[in-house]
Amino acid sequence: MQKLNSFRQQPSGTRLLLPLAVIMALAACGGGGGGSSPTAWTTGSTGGSTGGSTGTPGCLPFTTNSTCVGQGVTVVKTLSLTADVPTIQTDGTSVVSLVASLKDAGNGVVKGQEVSFSADSGELSASKVTTDATTGLAQVVFNSNADKTNRTVNITARYGSLSQVISVAIQGTRLGFGGDASGVVGSPVSMTISLLDAAGKAIANQDVSLRSSLGNGLPATVRTNTAGQASFSYTPTVGGADTITASALGASAARTLELTTTAFAFSSPASGTVIPINTCQQVSVSLLSSNPATGVNFVSSRGSIYASQASCQAGAPSSTVSVPFFAGIAAAWVRSPSAGAATVSAILASSVADGTTAKRDVSFVSTTPTQIVVQSDPSTLTPNGTAKVYAIVRDDTGNPVAGSTVVFTAPNGGGQASPTTAQTDASGQASTTFIADPNLSGKDSVKVVASVLNSTVTSTTTLTVAGQGVNMVISTNNLIQVLSDPPRYRSVWGVSVTDTAGNPVRNQQVTVALKGVWFHKGYYIPVAGGTVKWAKSIQQECEPEDINNDGFIQAGDRDRDGDGVLEPNGAAFVMPPSDSATQASSVTVTTNQEGVAAFWVQYLPQYATWARVELTATAAVTGTNSSVSRSFFLPGLAEELTNEAVYPSFGDSPYGVQSGCDNPK
Repeated sequence: MQKLNSFRQQPSGTRLLLPLAVIMALAACGGGGGGSSPTAWTTGSTGGSTGGSTGTPGCLPFTTNSTCVGQGVTVVKTLSLTADVPTIQTDGTSVVSLVASLKDAGNGVVKGQEVSFSADSGELSASKVTTDATTGLAQVVFNSNADKTNRTVNITARYGSLSQVISVAIQGTRLGFGGDASGVVGSPVSMTISLLDAAGKAIANQDVSLRSSLGNGLPATVRTNTAGQASFSYTPTVGGADTITASALGASAARTLELTTTAFAFSSPASGTVIPINTCQQVSVSLLSSNPATGVNFVSSRGSIYASQASCQAGAPSSTVSVPFFAGIAAAWVRSPSAGAATVSAILASSVADGTTAKRDVSFVSTTPTQIVVQSDPSTLTPNGTAKVYAIVRDDTGNPVAGSTVVFTAPNGGGQASPTTAQTDASGQASTTFIADPNLSGKDSVKVVASVLNSTVTSTTTLTVAGQGVNMVISTNNLIQVLSDPPRYRSVWGVSVTDTAGNPVRNQQVTVALKGVWFHKGYYIPVAGGTVKWAKSIQQECEPEDINNDGFIQAGDRDRDGDGVLEPNGAAFVMPPSDSATQASSVTVTTNQEGVAAFWVQYLPQYATWARVELTATAAVTGTNSSVSRSFFLPGLAEELTNEAVYPSFGDSPYGVQSGCDNPK
């Protein structure tokens, strides 16, 4: 077993486990102690206790007044404050555990004294906590509450005249652009903004600020709808490369449009047109001026481009074609065997405005469904509770099928789907809400069937309508097992479910899922002096390439480095607490008589400190904690960082050592 968060001498046979927050903090300050910490504290004459004095008049039994040293009182010299993670996500499911401790001049812990806590946003579990009579620690829990803003929160601990401040980054909210990628001065340009939180969920009814680098007349703000999207249009008056910047909730995104004064633009198809795969689609541009142009070069970012419909149907691939104008119109044909977004570019060949480019965004989709996958979130719900049911429709080669009608039914009863039918979007997904009946059901006895209309494609998911718990907590200890053949690390986790009175909820099924939420590229470098001999050098911080962690590239997903792997998928797995069990991305466990259940997190050493994962436990509850999440960087062994002669086994990031999320190296 391996010990967390300590460099103290351990009994024979034990090792040290070092979480990322400790690695970074120790590397920054050259070891333990508080002298070089970025957290500041001051001393004065005010003590931390209001009890009666038993020493020299003016010196309380516990005080921060250094002039009271040697006068029969306890002088508190230091206040420390630590956090278990430096960053949490804006989806509101993860929390930060903060621990404060007091020490006297001899570094002995001071027990039974009240420490005050405050935060400049978010929510703390308590504003005042007394240091524990056994450990001398005062602990609070911080969460971001419902605020989706990317920001840094300063949390302060105070005792008398001592204070410490620690910063926690809250991040993950992001903006995205869609719509026109080019335009003509004097003609309308249309765009769409999407706003999502760290879990990829839509943020509705939020104002988004807009700005044009060329000063073109944009609306100052637009407001997102229930899907987290906002559409707008503007008519540019200034030509050139116009960068449109959108900002909201501490997130920003930019898109550059080429605006030309030459009346050269796409006339068909419309922006965002959906094109069936393996189907020929005409694309055309118009030149509405007397510009002496000789033709247009067409290029598509997906599939192939053709000069005629006949050549397109023949299927001879071509990356670019050049076509002339006829009556001010130049046309080509585009076709793709795979589904996904594409940008078609038209580049003007002209002696006056050569190189002027118009762009049009389209999407290729499959229209032949052959398979469907159905999932429920959550799979266990309360009487009269609701669950979101998702159906993903694909063809033989795994392409998403758009425009299919999916019918949702519950043939065995137990509830009903509303609406009964839904259309698949460009990612092949259709969804409905399942509303449970007021009665309890047997385990997995409620079936929801999703079928593609006018086909034999169907699939089923099962749900359970169970009893009611109200609070759920997941946690781990500070130990880790080092396994061999092959080498891997394992940590033991537990989940607890209780009712309103704090009584354990027995036989409660809890689904625990693990997904990758962030990863670092970089390597470890030697450090002179101190206990830690190696420090992490982060070259790039990257968002997950698979937003919903389903293993398929869908809307919002992108294999940025082109290595065929959606990082950081596969960095770690969960499994039931049994050596004969199979590890997976999710597992269902059942609470025992004490209302708790155990599970394991297992991973290879190479991912330690480089992959950030998130555990989410979901169960049927009626309180505010129907699900709970915790994200953390996979820890590495401390002993590997204390030997300057041996490079750590996790010394190089498995995701690459060079900057750039698009760079595979």
